[in-house]
Amino acid sequence: MNEHPFRFHLSLKVSHQNFEDTVKFYTMVFGGEPVKKKPGYAKFEPVEPYVNFTLNAVEKHDTGEIDHLGIQVFSDENLLAARERITKLGLHVRDEQEVACCYATQNKFWVTDPEGRNIEFFHKLADIEQHGKRLLTVNQNTSACCAPAVTKGNDACCSPQEKTETGSSTGCC
Repeated sequence: MNEHPFRFHLSLKVSHQNFEDTVKFYTMVFGGEPVKKKPGYAKFEPVEPYVNFTLNAVEKHDTGEIDHLGIQVFSDENLLAARERITKLGLHVRDEQEVACCYATQNKFWVTDPEGRNIEFFHKLADIEQHGKRLLTVNQNTSACCAPAVTKGNDACCSPQEKTETGSSTGCC
């Protein structure tokens, strides 16, 4: 009998051109090979984190369909171990310490997959009563709350539809 009451499933659309690079990327992130791999399809079922994660190659998809992905760990020691494993594999990480995000204070780091999706590894330190206080811009074309980013202005909190310098709406707070 399975000791876990459920498993979270994530399925990502991936362009045919980036499919093999994306499979290699997630092999490094999860620390193991896919449990199933077919032309245009790969399935990972790591025990830590306990997730069913699939990649599906498609002809066309809109980048940005997913804001970012997250992997929660339950101690700073586990966060550091994950960070060390990923950096040893040559992946670039971006660190954030004691950040206010998603009604919690968190320590985290980020990696970006070959198609530009941000993956957050995080340890929740405490619950808080605010969503976050930063206007974050992931890149010139997309914005997201909690995603790794360049901070605009003086870290003032923004409303969900606040305009960036380029005039586009943000997804922050």
